[in-house]
Amino acid sequence: LPWNFFAGALNEGMNSIVGNENLVKKVFFPREILPLSSVIANLVNFLLSLPVLFIVILFTGGSLKLVALLLPVIVLIQTTFILVMVLFLSSLTVKFRDISHMMGVILQLWFFITPIFYALESIGSPIVAKLMRWVNPMASLIDFYRDILYGGLSPNPTPGLPALDGIARTAVTCIAVLSLGSYIFHRLSSQFGEEL
Repeated sequence: LPWNFFAGALNEGMNSIVGNENLVKKVFFPREILPLSSVIANLVNFLLSLPVLFIVILFTGGSLKLVALLLPVIVLIQTTFILVMVLFLSSLTVKFRDISHMMGVILQLWFFITPIFYALESIGSPIVAKLMRWVNPMASLIDFYRDILYGGLSPNPTPGLPALDGIARTAVTCIAVLSLGSYIFHRLSSQFGEEL
């Protein structure tokens, strides 16, 4: 579910400016609304899917622990990361239309290097797993969801608190990169009408 939220918002958001070409050319409004609306639409879809996941967890013998109350923090961090990516890619897509085609391939590769169906520790040393979490923010986010909702790798996994330093590092990185993504978007948004 977190990956579908990420991929769906990215695919829709990066084409949000180009797809609304007539609106961008004719009406003046804050251009950020277009990418933001696609992120929010996918966020609502994700949030509506979570109760189904909770039911499946309970139905299959799992349990939701008190640590699941940390879930909104992880969702907020992921939404911030997605917004950064969408702002950046939507502004670049206006100048370079082929980015949307290349992102399909990049998302396929990104899916396989993100530990969705496996744990990073199971494919390499702890150093490789740590490096992968530093390079790939989605790897950290997926691990946070896994830790909170159904636990780690042990034979009898139980939900637990993810590493708080990892959460803090990921949150600070997303907020820092959000300012960079916003700056790039604002810098390029004045040229959207001419480019389209």
